[in-house]
Amino acid sequence: HAGLGMDYILYQSKKILKPHDIAILPLEYSFYQVDGLPSEVYIDYIFSRDVEYFKSLPFLSQISIVFSTSFERLFNGYKYFITSLKKTSGVYGIQNINKYGDQININFNQMTENDFIFLNSLNYKRLKSSNISKEFEKLMNEYIQWANDNQIKVVFMPPNYMHFTYYDSNEYLEFLNNIYRFYQDKNLIFIGDSKKYMYEKNLYYNSVYHLNDKGVEIRTNQIINDLKNNILWRNIINE
Repeated sequence: HAGLGMDYILYQSKKILKPHDIAILPLEYSFYQVDGLPSEVYIDYIFSRDVEYFKSLPFLSQISIVFSTSFERLFNGYKYFITSLKKTSGVYGIQNINKYGDQININFNQMTENDFIFLNSLNYKRLKSSNISKEFEKLMNEYIQWANDNQIKVVFMPPNYMHFTYYDSNEYLEFLNNIYRFYQDKNLIFIGDSKKYMYEKNLYYNSVYHLNDKGVEIRTNQIINDLKNNILWRNIINE
């Protein structure tokens, strides 16, 4: 979940990856301008699911999280501690997740008129700056060093993203170029054209990132073709 934040997602990947693995990171564009501030989703999750991680954080980070915790979150924690957790429901409920962790029941043919009205209400996110943030550079430099130390190859790709004409502007193209330049300067591999992973609204389900089944199929085949036709990728898997 992107709401958990880039730092925590990278932390979790370190517990899974083993020497000689290849990690593919299609990072959401918001991560390139991460500010290091804890989100509500992040706070909710680590307090309810990963207290050990919270304990491992520097003291100042712990203080920041504690003071960012809303009264509503504290009240809900107390309420469900003395009663029981409510059953999950809605599109992100456990009933819509398969054993592989994939989102299911996102079929285009099952989408309602209200689903399409909602999709049409979505709009682009304007950049505050075309630069990537210092926090992103710090986190990614640390992660790349960790990967090198553990003999893990890291390959970067574009995320899927809903297309808007704003993303064709010079301001946004400069942002994408700054992303490419960051990886290029570090001799890292970035595969795929970001603009070609920006799909039209009818391929999404309920956000600018979440594809319906038609979109998933298109993106999956696009990833396969981009990897298959990239000489650097072929060199990695043949090492």
